[in-house]
Amino acid sequence: MKKVKQILIATFFFVLAVTAATAQGRLSGTVVDAETREPLIGANLLIVGTSIGTVTEVDGSYSLDLPGGTVAIAVSFTGYTAKTITDVKPGTLDIDLTSGSLLNEVIVVGYTTQKKGDITGAVSVVDVESISKTPYSNVLQALQGKVSGVQLTQDGQPGSGRTSIKIRGVTTLNNNKPLYVVDGVPTVEDLNNLNPNDIESIQVLKDAAAASIYGSRSAGGVVVITTKKGKAGKMSVEAGVLNGVQTLARKVEVLDPVQWGEVWWVASQNAGITPKHPAYGNGTTPALVTTPFITPNGKQIYQYTPQGTDWADEIYQNAFQQQYYVNLSGGNDRGTYSASVNYFDQEGLIKHTNFNRITSRLNTNFKVTDWLNIGENLSVALYQQVQIGSQQGQDGIPLDVIRQHPALPVYDLEG
Repeated sequence: MKKVKQILIATFFFVLAVTAATAQGRLSGTVVDAETREPLIGANLLIVGTSIGTVTEVDGSYSLDLPGGTVAIAVSFTGYTAKTITDVKPGTLDIDLTSGSLLNEVIVVGYTTQKKGDITGAVSVVDVESISKTPYSNVLQALQGKVSGVQLTQDGQPGSGRTSIKIRGVTTLNNNKPLYVVDGVPTVEDLNNLNPNDIESIQVLKDAAAASIYGSRSAGGVVVITTKKGKAGKMSVEAGVLNGVQTLARKVEVLDPVQWGEVWWVASQNAGITPKHPAYGNGTTPALVTTPFITPNGKQIYQYTPQGTDWADEIYQNAFQQQYYVNLSGGNDRGTYSASVNYFDQEGLIKHTNFNRITSRLNTNFKVTDWLNIGENLSVALYQQVQIGSQQGQDGIPLDVIRQHPALPVYDLEG
């Protein structure tokens, strides 16, 4: 019987080892330039849908452990066109990448366009794909942390248009704001009325050369925004839903009522003052008592409690935001169109603040004759906004959260 058990255990571990060997295998090979056949050092390989990946060695070689079954491998390298290879199995796989054409990319520079390789000025291009995947209330948020030399700060309120943006820092004692140009039209309109899903491209002109196009208004730089236009062909429909949540990055820890009483009592003692406070004993101990607060006319207003009030929990909340959009585009050789509808709703981190917006856009272009085109870029926005008066200075709610007495209840005895 003992030998039978030993045979069964050995068989179990043998099957387990065979199963593990079958479920996982190794893929190896090299990544090279498709034309020169030179090895690419530091190319990235990633198993699609996982965090498993590797980079190539100095000779372009790589080795990657694959899970069971066939997988898809995404391969990328700076300056080369990325590719995804499907139905990959353990074994040997040599990969070649084609050099990209980044310098042939067309960039909007004022009233004209240029190839990226021909531009000598300081021009930055924002990745609009990242914009369309994030529910922004203001297009300018897309520039934050994505463009060198651009500093952007916001006051944090939902849908706030009070956004400070500086290109190349402070350049004058007067107006440091950049000039916004939407579809070739300079504007001072609040950009939180612009639907991020309508944007085709964003370029930031950072050097003084922009003044030759837009004049002195561009002294603080220029942000050029181009919206989507229709293309000849079958009607294209794009729709989506984006959801997100904003949370308080850091909660300031404050004293509870008992701790506050102890600090106040010690401070009074150190100052040579006998502590007297309606919420704190007779000055002999710092312990909190649950005596009510009575006005001189004998009316009770508050009832103090040892647990007190955490004002941060009463003021702040997790703020949810959602966005729904539909884009239609199409046309033929005589005319093109692009139409969109977007709904955006955002709660504020401070309770009872919110922002919601409905935007619609229609861009058309019709070729009337060989020398005459007629069209329009029409945008309509309707929004509702509830904000607090201020978030800064002595009258700001965030400061009140910290300095408000922890023994005070949220509501008095009359509610």
